[in-house]
Amino acid sequence: MPVMVSIDASDVQRVGLRLRLAGQLVGPALQKALNEAASTHLKALQAAAPVGKKPDPRYPTRLRDSFFIAATGESRQIMTNSPKYKWVTVGTQPTSEFIYPRFKKALYWAGIAGGRPVARVHTHPTAANDFVERASAKAEQQSKPVIQRLADTVALAISGLAKRLGGMFQ
Repeated sequence: MPVMVSIDASDVQRVGLRLRLAGQLVGPALQKALNEAASTHLKALQAAAPVGKKPDPRYPTRLRDSFFIAATGESRQIMTNSPKYKWVTVGTQPTSEFIYPRFKKALYWAGIAGGRPVARVHTHPTAANDFVERASAKAEQQSKPVIQRLADTVALAISGLAKRLGGMFQ
């Protein structure tokens, strides 16, 4: 008597179909959760971004106002097109040249020459500001409930779909 081997993939097909149908149910909830989480992060970044004391004519858009959300499929990215972002987050290195005053007769800021005005300086005192890290940590705590709601929605959609379609594919 010949040996017969049977390979059945119907269970795998059934699971795949259920997941595809659940994905269609979850799609709008996923987009809403992504938009809500991205909006939370955007607001946190805008609130944490440093604001200069006076407008700089070289950069007409302030750093705080330059952030925007870029949506591509199932991902959201917070971006900026401001060149000032790099200087603020990384800081500027000391220069090998002197810095001279442009509009006044002397330069002054706290911490230079014992707090006295000077005619020129050899370094440029700009430290890095890691406001992005602080804002992201704060926004992540606020976004956790949004992601948890999405996970609950996915679980309910899959379990409800399995119950409704269970008899159809048995």
